Amino acid sequence: MDDFVAAYKRMFENYFEFSGRSSRADFCGAIVMNILVGFLLAALSWMLPLIFFADWAYGIAVIIPLTALTVRRLHDMNKSGWWVLVGLFPVLNLILVIFCCFSDGTPGSNAYGA
Repeated sequence: MDDFVAAYKRMFENYFEFSGRSSRADFCGAIVMNILVGFLLAALSWMLPLIFFADWAYGIAVIIPLTALTVRRLHDMNKSGWWVLVGLFPVLNLILVIFCCFSDGTPGSNAYGA
């Protein structure tokens, strides 16, 4: 669980960092924590309708760091960061996340860094 929390913290520490690479473990850990926090906030907003803005605010707050993390993960697989635009389509975004979670990164250096 500590690895997931550490990956989640790194996602926010690299908020606007679209260059470089991210490992599969960092990506999957941050995604799992993001899903857990999202479900927790959704459940709380369902039980306490007065805080429904928290769920929306969180969703808006994680758009940029999740996009940056996905771009860095694509770079780790030696793919262009522009592939993140596939995530704008409803079914393809799930396929992109699964692809990023299960594909190996490029060993050693690639066009996007060491």
